Amino acid sequence: MTQSFNLLDYFAYRHCNYRRNPYFHRHAEFEIFYFHNGSGTYFVENEFIELAPGHLIIINGMCRHGSMMKEACTRTMLRFDETQVVPFIGQLHSLDLLEPFRGKKYCIWRLSEEERLEIEEIFTKIDRFNLKPGIIHFHRLRIAFIELLLFICDLNEKRLVDETQFSEDKVTRVLQIIDYINRNYMKELTLDQLSQDLFFSKYYLSRIFKELSGMTIFEYVNKVRVNQAKMLFLTNKSLRITDVCYKVGFSQPTHFSRVFKQIVGVSPENYRKSIEAEYSISK
Repeated sequence: MTQSFNLLDYFAYRHCNYRRNPYFHRHAEFEIFYFHNGSGTYFVENEFIELAPGHLIIINGMCRHGSMMKEACTRTMLRFDETQVVPFIGQLHSLDLLEPFRGKKYCIWRLSEEERLEIEEIFTKIDRFNLKPGIIHFHRLRIAFIELLLFICDLNEKRLVDETQFSEDKVTRVLQIIDYINRNYMKELTLDQLSQDLFFSKYYLSRIFKELSGMTIFEYVNKVRVNQAKMLFLTNKSLRITDVCYKVGFSQPTHFSRVFKQIVGVSPENYRKSIEAEYSISK
């Protein structure tokens, strides 16, 4: 009898379906998500990513994440257990192939046309050899999987090179600001309070945040609050719009509506109606 070897916990190649309802989950494995075509929304932590062809997302599975599709979409998903794959991939000349997965909770890239062709070719190889019996097929799968990890390491290295133009101290401060906002967005926030709690001048904090992120601190605050409002609209239909407004940190419903429309493109009322319409169609 020919023995079958399993390297991957889960692999779905060019999976096509239409999930209108959001599905949030966590798992112990690392995950790779690649979007071939269609349109939808991917949720991870406090981020809403409007998916487009060529989006690649890697995730530490313990982050709360999920997706919702606006139309029939094609995607490839791969999950693997670190303890299961490490004995088979090892380290290549001291290169840690899993470092991109450990370094952050998640990373997102929008691939170029050339990069898309390359990763899709790798996925085709993985699909060809995954779960095929025999030691030769297993090692061909292992090599294709290592090629995928090297591809991701290369993307991650380019990102790290881009980030080195900023001093480590500035990056640390901006990450502190982001963490503070993510923990306190539902409260009244002021630059004075931020300055007091983080022990830095509000002018310095404002300047470095804009320099590194490309947006002001309160543009980011509004983005986080609107993302949280969208999440509440998706998961708690009993809440009134004014309830959502106050829960995510806005003090005036008119200001909430104005900011929401500026960021999302539609008013909170119309956004909720569109969700309710999608749910009624999917039932």
